[in-house]
Amino acid sequence: MRFTDVSRVRSRFDVRVEARDGVELSVDVYMPADPGDYPVLVTRTPYDNNRADQKPPASTAPQVPSDRFKLLAARGYIVVAGDVRGRGDSDGEFEPFRHEATDGADTVTWARDLPECNGRLGSFGAGYAGFAALAAASAAPVDALAVWSPFAAAEGLPTRGGAVRLDWLFWMHLVGGRVRGPVDAPPWRSIFRSRPLSGMHEALGRPDAPWPDWLAHLEPRDPHWSSLTSGGGAETNAAPTLLVSGWWDGGLSATMKHWESVSASGGRHSLVIGPWDSARTRRPVSIMGGVEWGPGSVVDPDELLLEWFDHHLRDDPSPRAPAPVRVFVTGRNAWEDLDRWSAADDVETLWLTSAGRANTRIGDGKLTPHAPTREAADHFVHDPDNPVPWQPGHGSFSRTGSAAFTLETSFATGRDDTLTYTSATVDVPTLVRGTPVVHLFAETDRDDADWVVSLEDVFPGETRTVHLAHGVVRAGSVPAFRSGVPVGYRIPMTQVAHEFQPGHALRLVVTSSLFPLYAVNLGSADYLGATEAERGSHSVSHGPRLPSRIELPLHREETHDQAS
Repeated sequence: MRFTDVSRVRSRFDVRVEARDGVELSVDVYMPADPGDYPVLVTRTPYDNNRADQKPPASTAPQVPSDRFKLLAARGYIVVAGDVRGRGDSDGEFEPFRHEATDGADTVTWARDLPECNGRLGSFGAGYAGFAALAAASAAPVDALAVWSPFAAAEGLPTRGGAVRLDWLFWMHLVGGRVRGPVDAPPWRSIFRSRPLSGMHEALGRPDAPWPDWLAHLEPRDPHWSSLTSGGGAETNAAPTLLVSGWWDGGLSATMKHWESVSASGGRHSLVIGPWDSARTRRPVSIMGGVEWGPGSVVDPDELLLEWFDHHLRDDPSPRAPAPVRVFVTGRNAWEDLDRWSAADDVETLWLTSAGRANTRIGDGKLTPHAPTREAADHFVHDPDNPVPWQPGHGSFSRTGSAAFTLETSFATGRDDTLTYTSATVDVPTLVRGTPVVHLFAETDRDDADWVVSLEDVFPGETRTVHLAHGVVRAGSVPAFRSGVPVGYRIPMTQVAHEFQPGHALRLVVTSSLFPLYAVNLGSADYLGATEAERGSHSVSHGPRLPSRIELPLHREETHDQAS
């Protein structure tokens, strides 16, 4: 793609498209140099359609206008790149998610009526633009879709397991005006520590942000979230859909929700998951999180996009049909082609045990295949004013004051407020592929608490640990919760495909914060309105009566076909 001649691409800027309610939307149109009829690709973004594929906010690379649209046009597509309502050059008011199905459908209909359109139409996007593509396709069918880590509004945006995700406040700042907000201007460290949680948008200086409205609907199945999408989404889309995400992409769970919907509908769909975080799904590199995954881990997203659309919009027989599911197996460091994202061949249960001192990575916590025969508990103090960091030196999701993203976790597991449980080393390659689930019996003397669990690969001699997946639950969101007694929690983790090599061990880490990925739980029954921090005495129990454990989806060696 980078050597394609784009010098003769024709462009038209700020073309007006009238939505059904009379609001004028702005699109830029990129066309091949030679006259003729071509398939049309539609994308719509809140990040300025002139810079829709610029370097992600957390990148230290200089931000430059995108040439992706010109590249696509030079390869024989008409590209219609629009600003969503209320952003960039489009009129109206930006209300996140609310108008994307109808506005997108109106844009698709307009694009299909272009004199140069040959009747074949696709849509693509990443993040919010990925959601917009799916929503539009539910209201105005297209012939193919390609989306990178699409948002999933219908699942309840601001929380995971009842704990509020602070990256959404960061996102609200980015889209808080007509153009993207300055990433590093706000004092993020103090903003994310401001109280109450419900007023954090005031500390940000964006009193009109939808933050309080979103926090008023913490339950993921609250009808508020489905009403935002006007019924649009992957579940009503039948077009061949390519979904792309990464194992450390914050949108992985949303991508998998979309995959469940599209794959259940039948048809020719494809899922690709690589060793990437959110930014690197758009620009993969071989080193991610401080780990070298090998040159084979790098996929050119532009070529992936073109191969998909060439196959479905041009009936081009040259690109081979992609596998329904293609995942990069970390640990093995190789791609694997699958017929489906299937249930495990077996579920292995490892039980938490200790002599009562599992604190830090040098504690006595163990994961064992044998159910414990005696009751025990591990204790720690949760201090909301000194939360466990998500990344070392990471005060926000921007570049300022943040270290490079790392999967090494020793900066956290040396703390006394983390409990670690480590297995014996494995003797043979052990593939875990699917959703690990932790069943945790935990207690707090406060009126609320978060329980965060993480799965790690421990290298021989503790020379390195690699974070693989995590899950979280807020105690106050669970109906059975009571202060002062152990309560059982089921905590699904993010999905994994990881092969533990001989001599490596599995580790489960348990703590009560992961800041600033999640808002710090102050221990109050008033989760959103609390202003005073309360230290909490927390404990994790394990034994015959309170069997804390992790369930791992194992796949036998003969079940995989290694992809080239």
